[in-house]
Amino acid sequence: MSAYIAFPIAPPLHEKTSQVIANLRLDTAAKPNRRALLNIINELADEGIDHFFLQSLRHAGVNFIKIKAAEVGLATFKKGLQPLLKGFVNGMSDSQILKILDFMEGIIVEVE
Repeated sequence: MSAYIAFPIAPPLHEKTSQVIANLRLDTAAKPNRRALLNIINELADEGIDHFFLQSLRHAGVNFIKIKAAEVGLATFKKGLQPLLKGFVNGMSDSQILKILDFMEGIIVEVE
């Protein structure tokens, strides 16, 4: 038996993600497409962090100041992570990008 954990994404983010994947499948080497992939990875990560971490703090009744401190810490972490992610994505081969796209398509599931 396998267990999964997931979070909802808004329809506009789902549509944007699907479009980025489609564009990259047409041209994996185009810099605008790779930048769009970075942006989508960041947006999906933001949604996941908000859902699993920040919402759990709110649910637990953590005060506003502590939640803001967590948000600032996460923003600082993301700023440091950006150059690393950019280097990874820009340094990937076309086949590696396609595998990333396959992975992304595999984890995005539409539920009614």
